[in-house]
This record gives sequence, structure tokens and C-alpha cells, in this order.
Amino acid sequence: MIEKEIFGKVCRVEDNLGGGACVFFAYDTMDDPENIAGLVRKKCASIPYRLVAFPVSDWNGDLSPWRADGVFKGQDFTGNGAETLDWVIKGAKEQNCAMIAGYSLAGLFALWACCETDIFKGAASCSGSVWFPGWADYLEGHKINAKQVYLSLGNREERTRNPIMAQVGDNTRALAKKLGIEVVWNEGNHFKDAEERLAAGITWLIDSYVSA
Repeated sequence: MIEKEIFGKVCRVEDNLGGGACVFFAYDTMDDPENIAGLVRKKCASIPYRLVAFPVSDWNGDLSPWRADGVFKGQDFTGNGAETLDWVIKGAKEQNCAMIAGYSLAGLFALWACCETDIFKGAASCSGSVWFPGWADYLEGHKINAKQVYLSLGNREERTRNPIMAQVGDNTRALAKKLGIEVVWNEGNHFKDAEERLAAGITWLIDSYVSA
């Protein structure tokens, strides 16, 4: 991946063969998106695609769609997601086929982005935080505009003692039923194979563009 400034953000970008789907995904500035790009590269080496990994320094703030109490002490959600979404939309408008993917809260952000705009052709929410306070009510009045949606979840994620986060299983199943799709189930809890799960979602989006 190479560094490229896009509307004021220094992103990590990978172009493979030129053209194809362009997938945006958030990454924590403490992590390296090259690991995810490498996994995608192995699966999609012969397919044209572009990855745009954009940095997020305040995960709970920059990816939360609205303010909400945190599920852990001192980790409230400050609801600055609209600013992040404005930036993503500006970047996506330059692409012929823009898609969006994310893991955990970034997975929720990807779904929310597709409710707020119709610019994204596809979305992948991998272990998405669909337990987020107010999300279920929000979905009752909004639809996900992306034509292709990928949902995955670890089979132990809903077995948490936290009653709010424990809703993730039922909420994921309900969303899948609403969209008429199947959930991709992975082994383990929320933290197992996170990079592999996100790479699988991104790969699915790239493949869906090719097969469309």
C-alpha cells in the first residue's frame, strides 16, 4: 500500500490492475492496514480493485453515528460519525464503484453510511456493533441502500455478560432476515481472527462486483 492524501486525510491505498470496485475501510491508527490488504491480495490477485484504508484516531467518536453511553466506563460514544461520513462520501464520489467495509464499530458505521446515502454499491459489516444503543430503532425508519450487503459474526460474540452487547446476535439475524441474506458465521469471540474476517468481507465485495 502507498500513502496518499485524500481531502486532507493521509490514507493507505492499494490499486490492483486498475479499475474495478473501490472499497473504503477504516483502520485504527495503532494498527497496520497492510495486513488486511495482504490477505485480500492473496484472494483477488487477478481481479481489478482498489482499497482505500482511512485512519481513525478516535474510534468511539469518529465512527459513532450519534451520542450514546459507553458499555464500558469512560468509553462513551461522542457521535462524530457525520464528519467522517462527509469525508468518505467526498472520496467515494470520485470512484466508479464505491463500496464500504468495516469491523466492529466500523462495521456499524458502514451500514449506517449506506442508510444515509445511496452512493455505496456494497457494504460489508464484519462483527458489526449492531448492538449500538438506538440502532434498532433507527433501522425502523431507514433502509440500507447498498445492493450488496455482507454480514458476519463470531459464533461466541453474543455469549457476553454485557446485556447490551449480547443483543448483537439477535440484531444481526434480524437485519439479515430484513435484507434477505445469510449471516456468515465465524468461530470464536469478537477478537478472534479480526483481520481475516474483515479481509473476507472485502474480498466478498470485490467478487460481488465482478459477478454482478
